[in-house]
Amino acid sequence: MKFNIKKIVLWLALIMIVSFVIGGVIFFTTNGKYLLKEFLLEGSYISSEEISKEIDQEEKFTAEEVELVDINAIDSDVKLIPTTNEDIRIHFYGESISIIEKGLSKLELPEIELPKLIVNKSNNQLTIEIKYPKAKTGIDIRPYKYNTYLDIYLSKYPVKDIKINTVSGNTNIKDLSMKDFHYETVSGDVSIYRITK
Repeated sequence: MKFNIKKIVLWLALIMIVSFVIGGVIFFTTNGKYLLKEFLLEGSYISSEEISKEIDQEEKFTAEEVELVDINAIDSDVKLIPTTNEDIRIHFYGESISIIEKGLSKLELPEIELPKLIVNKSNNQLTIEIKYPKAKTGIDIRPYKYNTYLDIYLSKYPVKDIKINTVSGNTNIKDLSMKDFHYETVSGDVSIYRITK
């Protein structure tokens, strides 16, 4: 079997050029240019540091007309807490931790957007969602992590139906009364104690 060496070399060269172009786009649209600037000015790094930003968001809704609560959360621990209050209170809190090399804080790094609590009430349905910022380049390279919690304080008015969908988060439910309960999770633990109809 004969190989065309010229074609193989041309294909390898084309793959190399495309790889360099993709690498360059990723480098200049993320924090790579800041890392390179600091490296050239002060030399190599030996350690990193963490810079945290507090997250504290809250919403309240009158609970009398709410029959369905639909919860969607990613990377957040969810806790449903019964109360004797007349409203439903949703508290999203925690911190966003940026992991950067020491010395980089002196530079003007791109502002990191915090996740947001989104709550919508439509007719008798209350939808609760945590929205995380997307990378501006469309490539999700995040030099940070989240420690976030979603506490939902349910009112004295019983909710007929609760739906929970979580990814990479733990769920804790205790002493609740409802007609229907739906729960789906990916890579998370759940603790349920005493749910009655």
